[in-house]
Amino acid sequence: MSEEKDYLFSVECHYFYEIQACDEKTARKILQEQGGFDISGELLFSDDAYKRAELVEVCRKEEEENNNETP
Repeated sequence: MSEEKDYLFSVECHYFYEIQACDEKTARKILQEQGGFDISGELLFSDDAYKRAELVEVCRKEEEENNNETP
């Protein structure tokens, strides 16, 4: 019987933010200081993003379980 593994993939996506400001410089400052915390964006990805996913790592389940044990 074959052993199951965990496959970690990276899927390209983008966040779009709508920032209200008087100018681009101010909007960028707001985004840099508050993006992901006080303002949220919209997650978007192309239809074929999953087809183009990059395999990042493969772990055996056994290794993961051993790493999570408390000494």
